[in-house]
Amino acid sequence: MDSGVTHDTVLYYCANTKSEVAYRDIFTKASKQFAFTTIEVIAKEKVSAPDESGFVTADMIKRRTPDYLERHWYLSGPPGMVNAYSKLLSELGVPKKNITRDFFPGLA
Repeated sequence: MDSGVTHDTVLYYCANTKSEVAYRDIFTKASKQFAFTTIEVIAKEKVSAPDESGFVTADMIKRRTPDYLERHWYLSGPPGMVNAYSKLLSELGVPKKNITRDFFPGLA
């Protein structure tokens, strides 16, 4: 945000509970400055729209990010999660060159 460079960004933020979501204030500010959408995907508690329950699925990606094949995907988190979502995106037809993987093994 400080650089002035903007990207049309959709952030799928996966967490077990709503209270685990960090930087919500920064994401809200970003959404007011440029095309930045946060989709909170909460695994272990009930949520209401626009948040999503469970885990990111093919249906969710198609529904929430219809231009998913043209986007660059940056996956960051524990190896199991990054590998699972990389596989999901590949199965959806996202080219491997459009998927960047960043592992944070200490988080899980």
